[in-house]
This record gives sequence, C-alpha cells and structure tokens, in this order.
Amino acid sequence: MKKQLTSITVSDTGFVFDPSTGQTFLLNKTGLSLVKMLQAGTSLKDTPAFLEKEYDVEEKDAKEDIREFVSLMRKMGFKVENT
Repeated sequence: MKKQLTSITVSDTGFVFDPSTGQTFLLNKTGLSLVKMLQAGTSLKDTPAFLEKEYDVEEKDAKEDIREFVSLMRKMGFKVENT
C-alpha cells in the first residue's frame, strides 16, 4: 500500500519525518516547495509553472526535475498522483 504525502510531517527547513516508518530525510528547497504544494492539493501539472517562476528555470528543466522528484518519492513508497 502506498503512503500519502499528507501522512508525513515537513518542517520549514525541509526536515521530513514519516511516522509510519520512523524514517527521516531532508529535502532541498525545490523538493520542499513541491511537497508542500502536493500536500496542499496542487496538481502535478501545475507545478512546472511554479518552478519556472520561483527558480527562474526553463520549462523543460522544471519538468525533468519534477519527474525525478516524483520517481524518487514513489521509490520511497509514496503515492504521487499525475493529476
């Protein structure tokens, strides 16, 4: 069973605690922004525009960063929807 991103606790510094496993990890600034957006219900399709504006990156780079991030989160057992 996949875990929901809403089940983790995330600090403003990017420290993440997964209470279901006791696992902790640290997100960089971009990862922190993405997790907070996804926890708030933002669709993945809306995140590239945010990254482009917030971090002054090109669309293709933003989309690649998101793909890599989502892949990593899925490997860690989290459910990340493509909506």
